[in-house]
Amino acid sequence: METNLEQNPHETDAPTTDPPEIDDECSQEEQEMKQLEEELKAAKENTEKEQNSEQNTDQQQPNPENPDVKAKLERLRLLRQNKKERKRARKLQGKPEDPDLKRILEELETSFDGKEFQVLIRVLQPPVKILKERYYEIRNDLRAAITRYYPQVDIKLFGSCVTDLIFDNSDFDFFVDVPSNEDNLSKLNRIHRLICNSKAFARPIKISRARTPLIKVTHIATKTQMDINVSNPLGVFNSEFLRFALSFDPRIKPLAICIKYWARLHHLCGTNLMSNYCLVNLLLFYLMNLRDPLFPAVGILQNRVPEYYIGPWNLAFDAHFPNTSNCMSSLIELLEGFFQYYENFSFETVVVCLFSGKAYPRKVFEESRGLIMEADRYQMARRRFDLQPFTTTTPICVQDPFELNCNIGNSVNANTFKRFRDYCQLAVQIFKEFPSETCRASIILKKLFTSVTSVQQPVSLLDMINNPTSKQVCKLQPMQHELAAFSKIFDTKKLDDTEFNRKRFWCEQMVELVQKMMKEVYLVNLFPFELKRSTSVGHVTLCDYQIRLRKNTWSNRGKLEFTDRQGFEREIALSKELKEKSSPMYLDAEITIQAKRERDYIEIELQELSGLEDKQKLLKEFFEETILASTRSFVKSYMSMMAAEEQTEEVKNAEEKQNGEKKVEETANNEEIKAENGS
Repeated sequence: METNLEQNPHETDAPTTDPPEIDDECSQEEQEMKQLEEELKAAKENTEKEQNSEQNTDQQQPNPENPDVKAKLERLRLLRQNKKERKRARKLQGKPEDPDLKRILEELETSFDGKEFQVLIRVLQPPVKILKERYYEIRNDLRAAITRYYPQVDIKLFGSCVTDLIFDNSDFDFFVDVPSNEDNLSKLNRIHRLICNSKAFARPIKISRARTPLIKVTHIATKTQMDINVSNPLGVFNSEFLRFALSFDPRIKPLAICIKYWARLHHLCGTNLMSNYCLVNLLLFYLMNLRDPLFPAVGILQNRVPEYYIGPWNLAFDAHFPNTSNCMSSLIELLEGFFQYYENFSFETVVVCLFSGKAYPRKVFEESRGLIMEADRYQMARRRFDLQPFTTTTPICVQDPFELNCNIGNSVNANTFKRFRDYCQLAVQIFKEFPSETCRASIILKKLFTSVTSVQQPVSLLDMINNPTSKQVCKLQPMQHELAAFSKIFDTKKLDDTEFNRKRFWCEQMVELVQKMMKEVYLVNLFPFELKRSTSVGHVTLCDYQIRLRKNTWSNRGKLEFTDRQGFEREIALSKELKEKSSPMYLDAEITIQAKRERDYIEIELQELSGLEDKQKLLKEFFEETILASTRSFVKSYMSMMAAEEQTEEVKNAEEKQNGEKKVEETANNEEIKAENGS
């Protein structure tokens, strides 16, 4: 990791620009995007003409099953993704200087004896009097707008204003509670219209598809950004909890202010980045895990007080819990410990749980019955209230301390996570060069605020495909015939019939069939890794194998399609024949199959590690002629074969049962005849 410990990012004389080769690449991609859009538009028009001529209007888009159209759509999507990520990288490089940084650096020069953190509070936080005046003015204007339709309204402030972590340019968060029988979306729409008709507010934007639908608006008189929600009061209680946490020990609030400002300077927190709420909870989790914990786990705070439920969640906590910590660390030592704790923290494999103050493997939250209290409470509440599942596919998983099905780290993408870890590692390096035992805290803080890691353009899917690398990737989504075929097996196993379990079962069946196709048909040697490796951040690894290819059994044979066991055996015989005729070859690769987006699809990744061009070409050929060409057809053919065999077996069993019943009946008749003759 490249670092710059001496030069401040705001001292550059000229804005950074992309080198000429990158500009040329951008221009070429723009031209290609334009050409693809025109070709797809023409294909759509041709499709519509054909449909009109055939009086068939079932399909209004170019046939996505057409390989040419499908390839163009995928290429266009990747080009757009690349453009978006490049734009974001440029935006990060061109960020203006923080308005408070200059004053903070000046005041740190003259700060001694532990007063350095007070500089941050004095500069960054507005005076309480101004804050109250701003709040009352906004609340009165908001009440005036809403009471035109709802005479009774309760407006509650939450967020950084309540937690006492507010900066001068922070947003105001409001929960608006109105007595009405309308559903939450109807209330949001009506309040949005009322705010639009008010002259006190500007630019109201309704965001109805968020986890918590809200309205973003600006208060004109105070020039304050506001977020208004009408459906989720939990933010009010979470803010009260953070307010208690930050006042629990006099060191916690200055520490939180410093870390929040550090994250703001390096663009780690904000819209579509890590939330400040997530960052503060990570700080509390670190304080829970000190040798002498400075803050208790939430479960301990709930032991001594009566339960208070909103929906499935107990929001009670002991606001008078005594501080009995023996931690004697100074503020600067606690700050150093925060960066050391998270520089190599295993975010990729665990869920951070503030309820118990521990981190647990992600798989615990994916199982139907929890093995720990946090997972068990979450699973019980989810089954009873039909809640959204806890997301375990993000780079950072942090369980809300009260709303246990909420991952408050779900806004962190892979690039933000990498930058957060890079800056934690940079901070640890700064503390090594400027030890807190011998160096003034003001010098360390200045280095933390002004030192930057090298800003690199995010790696995109397009770069992975265009570069002559050894990686090949294929995404498979569940097809209707696959779900129907697997459904009978699912019902036979008597599993809990939930959408998540059906997705999980589909993933497991697909993995088994891909392995069967590789081993039994293509005669590929598969060797499982003894230890699960950390693969793509935030995804569930379903299988992880090493592949050894020594003979070519796939070239020039087409798709794997068969209808019965004889056809399946013929495919295997063909592979054995090709293996005998094939010349020796040497290709070692790794195959990883991952479930992504709550198991909405699986991703198959093949990677050859030598980096040699001829090996990469061979891997690409193998990938295209096996995984891409035959996975779907093999799954369909194999499941059809198994269904036919099962049906034949059922008919055979029914015939045997019928024959058995006839024999029993004949035996009974014979015995009757014998009895009659004997009499």
